[in-house]
Amino acid sequence: MEFVNNYNRLSGLLESSLAEMFASSTQRVDLAANYSLTAGGKRFRGVLSLAVAEALEIEPQGILPFASAVECLHAASLIHDDLPALDNDDLRRGKPSCHRAYDEATAILAGDLLFAEAFRLVLNSAEVSAEARAGQAAELATAFALLCQGQDLDLLSTESGQSADTLESLEDRHLRKTASLIQACTVGPVYLLGTPKVESLKSALSSFGTNLGLLFQVTDDILDVTGTTEQLGKAAASDEAQHTGTFVTLLGVDGALDYAKALHKTIVSQLSSLEFESRFLIGLADFVLSRDR
Repeated sequence: MEFVNNYNRLSGLLESSLAEMFASSTQRVDLAANYSLTAGGKRFRGVLSLAVAEALEIEPQGILPFASAVECLHAASLIHDDLPALDNDDLRRGKPSCHRAYDEATAILAGDLLFAEAFRLVLNSAEVSAEARAGQAAELATAFALLCQGQDLDLLSTESGQSADTLESLEDRHLRKTASLIQACTVGPVYLLGTPKVESLKSALSSFGTNLGLLFQVTDDILDVTGTTEQLGKAAASDEAQHTGTFVTLLGVDGALDYAKALHKTIVSQLSSLEFESRFLIGLADFVLSRDR
């Protein structure tokens, strides 16, 4: 119950921040961006940033622009991923995808708009020093570039077929596509500390974020096979339909679950060795391992 209450408290901060972004606009592209940004979801990435900041005793207002920016980048990536030229998904979070609710051109622009808004939020944050803003923006830019590379590798996998994948190639793809942004979530708050411990903390939290990102992808692959469309809020078995190689196609469901459990064990060990309160962060890893949507 404590974990759920904390998660709801942090996600509530995010929801309030995101709801204000396009509240006064009536322009179509803004409405489309808002449609996808406020469509629900777990807010896992933004909550992760807020949780790391809280563990480091950083005030929420200082990290909220960065956490909101992360959610904007994530929403932008989903809008573009759903387009017919990429994953061609008609559903997202139980609602029509942005290009179905509006049209393809508007969806492309909405994704671009959210990308720009993410960097505006970080770079205009009055609560944060110029040096910290630059560091956070660099983390997000690097993560999003890697995400694009990972999506390209995903497309190449679909074109070549599942049999072309090895564990090494899958890890490389998803270290880019999924883990890069989650890793940025764990490192972004560190720039607000301004202490000699920044570099060592960045290294430790980067490793934690990378493993958490891989764990998130493995459980996503498992859910694509074991979940329903109603559960997932998007088409189930979409990877199989598109002949995309996944951890499940390579390892099987049981093998992928064993791989996920090993990642979870590593994450718990990493967090337990850090010199700050990490119970909620461990709870987030537990949540990722056991999630059903």
